[in-house]
Amino acid sequence: MAFFESQGHQLYFEEYGSGEAVVFLHEFDGDIRSWQQQMACFLAHYRCIALSCRGYSPSDVPSDQASYGWQKTLDDVVVLLDKLGIEKAHFVGLSMGAFTGLRMRLQRPDRMLSLVAASGGLGAFPAGRDQFINKCMTLADAAMAADFMPADHMAYGHNRIQLREKNYAAWLTFYQQLAEHPGIGAGLTQKMVQAARPSLHDF
Repeated sequence: MAFFESQGHQLYFEEYGSGEAVVFLHEFDGDIRSWQQQMACFLAHYRCIALSCRGYSPSDVPSDQASYGWQKTLDDVVVLLDKLGIEKAHFVGLSMGAFTGLRMRLQRPDRMLSLVAASGGLGAFPAGRDQFINKCMTLADAAMAADFMPADHMAYGHNRIQLREKNYAAWLTFYQQLAEHPGIGAGLTQKMVQAARPSLHDF
């Protein structure tokens, strides 16, 4: 297991292969394990790196709200690049990770070779912005009150049920891993990363 320190917290990452670096950034509902198949595919030609965001085990799961934020996540990525001696990398981000990748492209283009940003605009449309933020806060409260991720609610959402119908075994793995996410980490990530991040329309 590999850890590095960033902004006072121990964060976990995995690294395989060699060559140009590809950094995988996970979604809110996923974690570092979400990228196993992609990393296995690319490691023959690339140096594949996946980061477990703060709030997601085995990285530290801080209980204080001030330890979370989309800017802190971006800064963690830069610290990891520095630790590994990587000047520039390709980035692949999904949802929350895609937002990090987009902000990375705007703030630190000097560290980026390319970017795949998939589904990074959730909650961006002005007409539904307040509703998105309210949903984030509701989910955050539920996760922290229960002390675990409300996997039943998340895994049966309209954007997940297609996977269940197409590949039940893959969906079950997703569901089981989702249920393992610590409630405090999930809740504070919802509040300080998902709800607090600017809309794509803002930049």
